[in-house]
Amino acid sequence: MHWRWHAINRGVIGSIAYSRAGRDKGNLYVVVAEDARGYYALVDGNTRLWDKPKWKNPRHVQLTHDIIAEVFDYDYDNLGDNPDASMNKIIKSRLEAKASTGKEVG
Repeated sequence: MHWRWHAINRGVIGSIAYSRAGRDKGNLYVVVAEDARGYYALVDGNTRLWDKPKWKNPRHVQLTHDIIAEVFDYDYDNLGDNPDASMNKIIKSRLEAKASTGKEVG
């Protein structure tokens, strides 16, 4: 079952973030949603995909000033035949660019 993201605080949606705790410490993710408890849904486009994000406490995440605009402006109906794969590809390429250069992306 696929569900569409409903964000409570769109201020963090699309933000690139580093994991600060856990076995994924130091990994780059993008925030795709926030639930009612304040937890973030994180996607990296590789192991954590759009349809199965990693939920993480915001205390364990370091947000950056970088935003991936396609995530913020997500339009489920205009991404072609396989929107999940399209978003995973966009996210993966932007996070790889951020990791390799350290510069802002998006």
